[in-house]
Amino acid sequence: MNKKIIFDARHISIEYSGLGRYSLHLLEGLISHTGQITDLIILIESSINPENSLYKRLCNIVENCNAARLEKVSIKTFSFSHYFKLHKLINKYENHEYFYPHFDLPFGIKNQSQFVIHDLFPLIVKGYMVKNAFLKKVVFYLLCMRSLLASSSSCIAISISTFNDILGYFPFVNRQKLRVVHSSDCLSIIETNSENKEDIKPFLFFIGDRRPHKNLKKMIDVFTLLKKNYGYHGSFIIAGSTNNFDLDIDSYITDKKDIKIVGPVSDKELSFYYQNMDSLFFLSKYEGFGLPILEAARFNKKIITSNTSSLPEVTPSSGLMLTPDGSVEDLTSSIANYLKLPITIENKTFLANFSWSKTACKIFFDKRNI
Repeated sequence: MNKKIIFDARHISIEYSGLGRYSLHLLEGLISHTGQITDLIILIESSINPENSLYKRLCNIVENCNAARLEKVSIKTFSFSHYFKLHKLINKYENHEYFYPHFDLPFGIKNQSQFVIHDLFPLIVKGYMVKNAFLKKVVFYLLCMRSLLASSSSCIAISISTFNDILGYFPFVNRQKLRVVHSSDCLSIIETNSENKEDIKPFLFFIGDRRPHKNLKKMIDVFTLLKKNYGYHGSFIIAGSTNNFDLDIDSYITDKKDIKIVGPVSDKELSFYYQNMDSLFFLSKYEGFGLPILEAARFNKKIITSNTSSLPEVTPSSGLMLTPDGSVEDLTSSIANYLKLPITIENKTFLANFSWSKTACKIFFDKRNI
């Protein structure tokens, strides 16, 4: 196959962003198909920090792939130049397919292009945007619509749920322009902890931000009842962003000594928590993909999650899926019974459905829908 690709990887400049990690891992998956590529141009920002860990991994990719080369550009993502000037560079390579990992495709691209919609949070989740919410929703909607209607573009939805959401909010779009391609997880470090297992006390674990759709208040209420009425002897560890939205979580848990806030965590720390938890506790109301579920599944531990949006697509059969709007009492009862189950979990077969190599193959080479 004589494939020529321009891969826009400028988001890796934001080292710890989801888009940056998605771009880097997808590139690594793409390189596994290097025999089908004759030219791979990877766009990065010229101002990128050379110590950026994603950039270092990217340089290693290029060094070991004869078909790949970096092209540094001064145009930043989400800038005026991104929307109105980048096309001048892209259109020079008229025989190359252009890939952009987000919804806001630059204007004026003549090349056959693919872009990605990961979720429709701004349109679906109430309270997701705080400042200038209405204006931001309008801009998001218009940029999505413009990308979806661009004649040379096609859209990747990262879950069936997101695919259906796109059709719901943009019913005028030709379904043939949309495809579902699941991504994989981005946890890059997995190390066996050296501590004595007997010294680690039981705990439930949540990773994510505190936006309203994460349902964190209800999880705290469920955990409190789990301790009070069902004798759970562990703690509830909450990791991720500490920015509050509709509720001051820190104040809400001041009298709950068994709930611990650990804030942002490294991949090594995250691996430790996944490896030693009793269960992941993730009762989100809406997710575009549900990355923590897939990450947790790698450790063959119990998973408590929701039966909504994309979460059933990434939850192994051993997981417990609940209605996130259910009563605290009903949810707690179901969780208590689940935690007591003496089950052996083996997710190897399930996880074989998810890999960055498969994701890259479906995006760039096998363009049939799932």
